Amino acid sequence: MEQTVNKPRCYKEKKLLLAYKLSMEQTFNTDIAYEFWAEWWPEDLQVFAENPAEWDRAFTWVQRYVETHDTTQIERSLYLKRHEQKRKLNKTYGKLGGRVVITKATLKNGKLARYLLMLDGQRRGGNFASLMDYGKKLQELQKTK
Repeated sequence: MEQTVNKPRCYKEKKLLLAYKLSMEQTFNTDIAYEFWAEWWPEDLQVFAENPAEWDRAFTWVQRYVETHDTTQIERSLYLKRHEQKRKLNKTYGKLGGRVVITKATLKNGKLARYLLMLDGQRRGGNFASLMDYGKKLQELQKTK
């Protein structure tokens, strides 16, 4: 029987934001990192409670990333990740005649990037995961027509 592992939404962006915050701290450990994650994204704690190894993998990745990159490199990685997400969203919504722009992309307090979808005269905002889910629903509706 195949077991599916749930991961938090926008996982890579969250790990990069945590790495950015921890790179500015003098010292950090798993407890400090977990406190930041719990404060910024409490909805993910359920996933980590069900699968503690997932938190261990996330923290190990963040720790290694902070050890091998300085703050400016991490900041650049976040910038590139967010623009990669924008390209993916534009690819998804371009087929439907829509366009996506980044509206907020601060690095404060673990805030995920916000995007604005403009499609058929309507506007919809959200983060990467919510807009991808919406795009999949729209594409399924297009296929059923």
